[in-house]
Amino acid sequence: YCCLLFTIYLSLNLSQATHISQDKYTVAMDENAEIPLPSVSNVDVAASAETCNHNESNNDSSLNIGKDENAQEDNGSDSNPKVLSTLAQDDRQGKERSMGKTKEKRMFDSDLEDNGVRKILEALTEEEKNLMPDENEAMRHFRAEKGDVKKAIKKIKYALNWRKDYGVSKLTSAFYEDSSSTTPNPDLAASRALLLEESMTGKLYAGGYDRVGHAILYMFPKNECSTNGENNIKNVVYQMERAIACSGKNNFEKIIILVDFTGWTMKVAPPIKVTKQFLHVLQECYPERCLRIYAYNAPIIFRVFWNIVKPLMDPLTKSKIIFCSQKSGKKTLNNDFDMDKIHQNFGGTVELRKFDAEEYFQMPMHLSFDEKAGD
Repeated sequence: YCCLLFTIYLSLNLSQATHISQDKYTVAMDENAEIPLPSVSNVDVAASAETCNHNESNNDSSLNIGKDENAQEDNGSDSNPKVLSTLAQDDRQGKERSMGKTKEKRMFDSDLEDNGVRKILEALTEEEKNLMPDENEAMRHFRAEKGDVKKAIKKIKYALNWRKDYGVSKLTSAFYEDSSSTTPNPDLAASRALLLEESMTGKLYAGGYDRVGHAILYMFPKNECSTNGENNIKNVVYQMERAIACSGKNNFEKIIILVDFTGWTMKVAPPIKVTKQFLHVLQECYPERCLRIYAYNAPIIFRVFWNIVKPLMDPLTKSKIIFCSQKSGKKTLNNDFDMDKIHQNFGGTVELRKFDAEEYFQMPMHLSFDEKAGD
């Protein structure tokens, strides 16, 4: 049951948050707190970018998925994760591409969305604007709150301050420290050790894309290797950021999550406290980031619970959760994925190379594991 919630709520942007008691951010998001609603004036440059991004978007899916001209092959024999200046430059270029036009479809009328974004941006301080992961952060919060600007302002302020206080940049830049530095940054070193330990079994990583270019975040619950809840969540945050960066390279903002429940037992289910914290972070800090979740070979009890709660959900929410199993599951996956490019656990027809954490972390953030140069 706990693991089912863990799966289902990954993609939901519910109005009723799962709060952690005595969490300072939850307090800051008190629905009774007043936030002044600005008028539409002095439009920020980023607001114009929102309009430009959508007006220039198209549905051309003729992408060179799985290849990147900036990827540099690492021929070194040193297995310790490190990133040279050329690799860091590649990642900056990848990030710049992700901040261009978006191919995600609009949810509301263009004027309504653009005006809402302007109001949200006007309510942010310069520091908060600088904390935005990309130009479309305000738009995602606007859509997640179904056009309620007041709620969107509260949520985006919360999310941006969370990014700063949680140290998201320390996680995403952990492997970008100059290896020749005589005084290594202890925080980055700690993040590197944490991420490597959490990822050694390949329980969670970005690998490949769907047919149009949304990055895939693979989840293998049976490979759980950690009992440290906080480290587990930090790893999830890093992997979410990585998958998002991969999608961004193809001008998408959302990701696909493939969960393989084969071999799952209650022994590897996360504690309720960890699950709640995880759901809280994803729900409040990553709105409109998940396109669809495929639960492959989920236990019967998951399906039973899903059939109970499904009638209570709106059509959009229900469309994000897809249960797949056996032959029928493979057929479902075949509709959205090239079967010779997804993991064999999900019915992939080609055996992809085994996940290697050290190789994975030597690559730029905007490359998935299956994009390793030299494949």
